[in-house]
Amino acid sequence: MIRRLLFLFITFVSVALLLAADAFAQPMVAVGGGLVLEQEGRSKKLETRVPLVLRGGWSFSEFDGFVEYQTFGTTDGEGYVSVHRRHHGWLGFARLKLPPVNEKLIPFLGAGAGLHFESVRTKIAAQSVETDGSLRASAAIATGVMLTNARGFDVSLDLRLVTSDGFQPNPTFGATLALGARF
Repeated sequence: MIRRLLFLFITFVSVALLLAADAFAQPMVAVGGGLVLEQEGRSKKLETRVPLVLRGGWSFSEFDGFVEYQTFGTTDGEGYVSVHRRHHGWLGFARLKLPPVNEKLIPFLGAGAGLHFESVRTKIAAQSVETDGSLRASAAIATGVMLTNARGFDVSLDLRLVTSDGFQPNPTFGATLALGARF
């Protein structure tokens, strides 16, 4: 229930941000990489995943609103038997800019909600079967810093916790480093 309410709230805020974009807002895009810690299977061992991160949205003077897409893949086994898993996730994110440390270094807090799914391809000998998982809701909180310059470029680093009923462990810990541009 709480996740659904949070998802609806973040979706409403994201749509409101897009509709309210006026002369005070700058379009923004970013590309980067991340780090996600996942529990491997039923073991207690944590594995590191490195997703590709793409963002697009609006930057306002005191906050940013954007949609983020993340994807990563893993392969277990080789040769005769293998399993390839591909994760896809979308988050609507709102990021509140805190008072700057100096004119270029801006700390922030963020929250987001979205959807994710995984596709799995199982290969046994010459036969391959691919299945797509169902869409699941996810929510995230983040904190980080953004280094900006006058030309409209920025580098952001955030640390985040993401929760969903399909994650192991739940919540998962992650970090994202992205290079962005404001127009």
